[in-house]
Amino acid sequence: MEQKETFIGKKDELMSLITKSKLPDSEKEAWLHLLEEMLEHEIQEFIDILKNEEKNLQSLEIKYQQRINKIKSDFNEKWQDFMTKAETEIDKSQKNKVDTNEADELKKLREQLK
Repeated sequence: MEQKETFIGKKDELMSLITKSKLPDSEKEAWLHLLEEMLEHEIQEFIDILKNEEKNLQSLEIKYQQRINKIKSDFNEKWQDFMTKAETEIDKSQKNKVDTNEADELKKLREQLK
């Protein structure tokens, strides 16, 4: 009796894994129909395959997310550098304008004093 419950439990586990898998719906349906004809060792092999697939996909997702975070971080760093340089250039430009205006005013004062 216990062996039959284990077998039923494995079928339920396999059904759950099939439904959660990234397989196309048509393949999921085909596997679910074949499930009734599968032997216990075949069910266990398929469970192992689907669990391995899920583990590999999770691993890829983690690597992908890490790569995205690195790209975002690099971009933000470069953007901050660019903005800092741009602000410095704007400050220099404004200072040059002030210096030019002061120089023009000094010239006018000299001419008036002559």
